[in-house]
Amino acid sequence: MSDIEISVVIPAYNEETNIRPLIGRLSSVLEKITQNYEIIFSIDPSKDNTVDSILMARSLDQRIKMILMSRRYGQPAASIAGLSKAIGRVCVLIDADLQDPPELIAEMYSKYMDGYDIVHTKRTTRKGENLIRLAVTHFGYWLINKLSTTDIPRNVGEYKLFSRRALDSLLLVRDKNIFIKGLVSYIGFKQIIVEYDRDPRASGEPHYSQLFGSISLSLHGLFCYSNVPLHYISFLGFISTIFSAILIFGFIIGKICGLNFASGLVTTIVVISFFSGIIIFSIGILGEYIGRIFDEVKDRPRYIIDKEFL
Repeated sequence: MSDIEISVVIPAYNEETNIRPLIGRLSSVLEKITQNYEIIFSIDPSKDNTVDSILMARSLDQRIKMILMSRRYGQPAASIAGLSKAIGRVCVLIDADLQDPPELIAEMYSKYMDGYDIVHTKRTTRKGENLIRLAVTHFGYWLINKLSTTDIPRNVGEYKLFSRRALDSLLLVRDKNIFIKGLVSYIGFKQIIVEYDRDPRASGEPHYSQLFGSISLSLHGLFCYSNVPLHYISFLGFISTIFSAILIFGFIIGKICGLNFASGLVTTIVVISFFSGIIIFSIGILGEYIGRIFDEVKDRPRYIIDKEFL
């Protein structure tokens, strides 16, 4: 087993101004726990001096490490890449924007010492985020938990602590569409939540859409962890068929009874529009699943590393 007690993995992109204060706060916390730690930055190629800032810090402390992606694969892939390089008995995943306080690691490590394999952090308040994003996030968690067999706690971000066995189990899952919150819930083990108030971003701008970023993650969580929408499509198709059969049967009976039906354009348009909407919606849901199946069967690597400084 490695002599490293704690690994801290930090996915980052264009975070030059946050690197130095982040390392300072992390080192201050980790030094109180153990001298045997490592800080691993997992970097998508940045447009600023993020890489140079990390290498400068590494020249002063070899416990600071870095892996550089061959291109921008996004935060989930960078997170998995960093986690795969962590060798500590405990691993913490944290963002580089300082919205999640590094000082919370001490409490998270204490929970690990109490016997927990995964320590989540739950945001009781989320400063600096707009109402639209909060609403989309809230609805996304609600929908995923309603339709999925995997329970994903609300307002729990990707700031987490893993025991070695939990991390090894997480890395066994090879999903191409990475949804870390879902993966963590899927692998199980003894888990606990630590609450905190989330600060606004320390500096710089977010690197994801405030609206569409949440929608994209919600769709991954829904379609990667639930087959319920497919069951609903089948049920909807069954109900539509029964409704159509009843409608046809009613017309036949009416004709037998001598009723005269006026040909109505409005009725025709309404019926066609209704069933067309159901068909298009159903095809859309099937397309979401097929697209993810397509990603899986191609079996491409989830990321490619350009350089390593370990």
